[in-house]
Amino acid sequence: MPYLLELDVSHNALTTYFDFRPPRNLQVANFSHNDIPEMKNLSDYQSLTKLILDNNSIEEIQGLENCHNLTYLSLANNNIKAITGLANLPLKTLCLQSNQIEKAVGLEKLKVLQVLDLSGNQINSLEGLEDHLLLQDINLEDNQGKFIVTFKYNDFYYGLSREIIETIAREGLATCVHLDIEQEGLEKNPENGEAEGKTPVAQGGKRIVGERGQRG
Repeated sequence: MPYLLELDVSHNALTTYFDFRPPRNLQVANFSHNDIPEMKNLSDYQSLTKLILDNNSIEEIQGLENCHNLTYLSLANNNIKAITGLANLPLKTLCLQSNQIEKAVGLEKLKVLQVLDLSGNQINSLEGLEDHLLLQDINLEDNQGKFIVTFKYNDFYYGLSREIIETIAREGLATCVHLDIEQEGLEKNPENGEAEGKTPVAQGGKRIVGERGQRG
C-alpha cells in the first residue's frame, strides 16, 4: 500500500496500530473504537495530518514528537490523566473529551491551536489557557459539576462569572471577541422573566462553553 493516504480501521479489536511498514505519504489515520492500551512512536509518519484514537484504553499521550504536520488529534474517551507529549506540534484541533484530566496545563507550546475540547473531564481552572492567541472555540462542558469559577442564582451555581470571563478575554485570550456560556435547565430571572443563559461579552466568533454547576 505504498500510495495509501487515508486509513480507517475503527470498530475492530486492535490492541496496537501501525504494525506494518508505513505508507510514506499517509495523511489520515482512524484507530477509534479498538482496544489499544498505549500510543506508539510515530516518527516514521511525518506526513500524518489527522490522527483519531477515540474510544480506546490509552493512559498517556506520547510518540508524536516528530509528527511535524499533525494538525488534528482526537483522543476522546480514553483514560488520560494529564496533557503531555504535545510540545511544538502544529495542532489546530485537539479533542480530549471524556478523559480523567484535572488541569489544562501542557498546552502552552501549541501556538496555532484553534479548537479545543476538554469536556467531560475533571478540570476546575483555566490555568494553561492564558496565552493561546489563535484559540477560537473551547469546550469545557461537564467537568464533574465543578465548572471553573461559579456564581450562585436561585440555589444553583453557574460559571463562569462575567468578571472572570472579561478578565480572561482582556488579559489572556487576546483575540477573544465573543464568549458564550451554554447552560442546561436554567431558571428564569424573576425580575425580567428572561432565562439566565448565554452571556455575550462582545461581538465575534470565539466562545467558551460551560455547563451549570452544582446545586448550592
